[in-house]
Amino acid sequence: MELTGMQWLLTAFSFVIGLVVAMVLDEFMRKRDVPSVPRGLMDALAFVGVSILVAGMLVSPFGEALGIRKPPAPTPTPYVPGPVVSNEGYVMSVVSDALTGSAIEGATVSVLLSRPTPGQTYLAVASGTTDANGSYFFRLPGLTTGTVYVLGKMDGYYSDVASTTIPGAQVYPSESLWAKLSLAKIGSFSGSIENQTPNIYLDGSTIVVDSSSTDEQRFTIIVRTPTANTALKDLKIDMMRLPGWTDSVESWSVSISDAGGLSTSVSGDLSTSATQSITGSGLLKYGKTLKISISITLKEGVESGTQLAYLSIDDLLGGKGYAGETGASPVSMYLVAASL
Repeated sequence: MELTGMQWLLTAFSFVIGLVVAMVLDEFMRKRDVPSVPRGLMDALAFVGVSILVAGMLVSPFGEALGIRKPPAPTPTPYVPGPVVSNEGYVMSVVSDALTGSAIEGATVSVLLSRPTPGQTYLAVASGTTDANGSYFFRLPGLTTGTVYVLGKMDGYYSDVASTTIPGAQVYPSESLWAKLSLAKIGSFSGSIENQTPNIYLDGSTIVVDSSSTDEQRFTIIVRTPTANTALKDLKIDMMRLPGWTDSVESWSVSISDAGGLSTSVSGDLSTSATQSITGSGLLKYGKTLKISISITLKEGVESGTQLAYLSIDDLLGGKGYAGETGASPVSMYLVAASL
């Protein structure tokens, strides 16, 4: 406690009174000749005791009763919080239809820290549902920088993934950093053939070639989706020899005459191996066709009804999508030699 100037003065005055009392006591003891108590000790005790007593009376609390107040306690400095800074990053996601371009409301969007693998489970740090504008705004506490992946899914659609960069804490991403997702409605397979030589036709799921001909026979398999505003994603056509192949086929060749907007590749060759595959990455949209041109030459004496090869046509490269969707039902075909 700090003392005011008046309180210091009163304290000094109490010492003077204590000294006077000690002197009076000493004189009293001298006249009475009290030998049993050391006079010096009594003088000291009297001085100290009286000084403390008088100081306490004058300074506090009796001093306050006389109008001598204690100094006011210092006013504590009030705590004034600084601006609240939220440690969070922002991600803007926008989902639209891959064919019509219209916004998709009700799609589920999720933020992932690593790119998902199709058909495998994934861990999302945040999820939401798009509004009527096809958008959802993520607030990500503790995640203020780096690359994240946004996965979008909707029943009846192929899922999609887009990567984006979080620009910093509480920094709204510019449109160039929006995660823009395009979901395509899952279509269905429609297969047909065009024959470039006579006596080749499609009977249900069986492609029939002329078993009596040793000339080159050519035909085209046509793959499409028949439903408007739908698509088929990441196609895979697998071809496999059947037991009748070895003794029946003289030559064989496959080429892509129309990719339909897909990025295609061919691996293997039934002429030299048991299997052959064609992959078409991307979306085969409604109105587009994938055309696979095939030429085959048979040996002499092929028996009618001989099964030559098996073909399967599937989407999602024969697997599942990012969100586990299975896509369209696959189509199977057989290549059979028959007498016409």
